[in-house]
Amino acid sequence: PPPPPPPSCSELAGRTVLTEGACKDVRYPENNCSSFYYFNGRWADPDKDKWRLCVAPSDLEKDVCEGILLTGCWPPPPPPPKACQLAIPARAQTLDPGGRREHWRLLAEQHGLRSLVVERAVGPAELWQYVPAGVLHSLNSTLVPKALKQAHKMLGIWATNLRFLASVAASNATAIFIEDDASLQPSFCAGTTAALRHLRSSSPSWTLLFLGHCGGTRVRNCTRIPSPQRGEEGRARCLCRGGA
Repeated sequence: PPPPPPPSCSELAGRTVLTEGACKDVRYPENNCSSFYYFNGRWADPDKDKWRLCVAPSDLEKDVCEGILLTGCWPPPPPPPKACQLAIPARAQTLDPGGRREHWRLLAEQHGLRSLVVERAVGPAELWQYVPAGVLHSLNSTLVPKALKQAHKMLGIWATNLRFLASVAASNATAIFIEDDASLQPSFCAGTTAALRHLRSSSPSWTLLFLGHCGGTRVRNCTRIPSPQRGEEGRARCLCRGGA
């Protein structure tokens, strides 16, 4: 009878590639030989770009698997890169949580924002909880409507930041604060992860890290951390210590 056709590449499906050793390094019968295959890539020998299916030994006195040669297969694709995930929670602040929730859900998926919480920012109606009544009364009585609206907006931003920092300080935790108009770059997750790892090892007393451009900040006692992508003159992060 004619010899059986050689095995096809489709028979690799369902098997596990041997990353160390070859078929002959798999013990039999302790292991199921048909669960594995071996790839001898060009890195080992340009003339041996071949695959082998692992099978039980033809000589049952042997205690290792054998390999059946495959031809015509493409190299196996590289494993997909592991998605970056920030190890700390993030909170986005917006005056329209309902309308912006889908926007932030997509950003969370794209940038590895684990446990992202979308919160309502402090609006004009809640300013009395954070700003002394005398200050609000003075603004209401001296500013024209357009200027008053802008003042309420700036106070709302200040109060939202204050509320977030107070909650983080009370829980003695680390968290990321993201304003509603923040623009996150593709390197956001990897860059932030690297910065936090560096700070925890070199500056354990750090208290506040500005992510993004901080050239115009007026916060005192801050040190510029050069961006690895753009250097000293480009975007930088600001590290602020206690008392800033």
